[in-house]
Amino acid sequence: MAEPYSTPYKSPTITKWVAAGTANPRFQLSSPASVADVLRSSGRSMDPEVYRQSYINFDKAIDFLVKTAGKHKVLSEILLIAAGQMHGERDPLDPDEPAKWGHDEEKFVTVLIPGNTIEAAVRLPTKAVGYTDYLPAAVYVSDYSTTKIDPEVHFASTLMHEYTHVVIERIYRNVSVPWKNGDESAAAAGKDRYNALVSAFLSIKEIPDGRWGIHNEDLRKLLVTLSNDWAGFTHSRRYPESVPYLVEALFLATRFGEQPESIVKTAFGEAIMDVFTKYVVPDINTAAQKVRKAGAVT
Repeated sequence: MAEPYSTPYKSPTITKWVAAGTANPRFQLSSPASVADVLRSSGRSMDPEVYRQSYINFDKAIDFLVKTAGKHKVLSEILLIAAGQMHGERDPLDPDEPAKWGHDEEKFVTVLIPGNTIEAAVRLPTKAVGYTDYLPAAVYVSDYSTTKIDPEVHFASTLMHEYTHVVIERIYRNVSVPWKNGDESAAAAGKDRYNALVSAFLSIKEIPDGRWGIHNEDLRKLLVTLSNDWAGFTHSRRYPESVPYLVEALFLATRFGEQPESIVKTAFGEAIMDVFTKYVVPDINTAAQKVRKAGAVT
């Protein structure tokens, strides 16, 4: 989840969590650093009594996240780009040339909030397990410390979704929508990209469980929940959420050993996968090359 056009719920408490949170004590980074170590080192907790469990859950989730993403090129590239927004002296995705960070609040951290939901701590209007903000740059996630479900798997899925928000925001610099500011007006002049993406995003509908040709029952249930959440967004909110939901679906299919692209087409239709592959994946690949060239993350 990301705030699409403003951040009205920000408070001094949130800023404090980002600036003064207890960093993950296991990791002191050098350059270059691995994606997994950068992601782990981004963790922050403000609760000294429970932060150990927060970091235990977080470390396990990162291990599972990186291992699963390593089986799918787009997923692994997204994590590389996200890590590049957390570590190094320069922003590798600066639109002009790699420039030194203006201040530390431009580098993303991962704020671990004790419990199963985060809306009270982050002052969100609805229930949520993850939220991405852009200044101070932070991903806020439940640490799943009080859940009876497998925290490693669900935590990793949430992180995949939120780190995709980080990537889409920093590639396009347009509050997490996968096009640059001004493309909306350019569409009237015959530009296909914006119209194709919007049409695919708006095609997402809630699909009853029984209509899906997905044989893995656990995966099917997760995707039904995902589709209901995704389709529940209004048009303006669906634009910044669609790529993260699509990537989360690819991650879940990869986790269960399925063919991710085939599963997404079966669940959500061919249009969403086609426009993602045609218009967004090339930009992800280009951004990943910029991160590799910068040399801070490997």
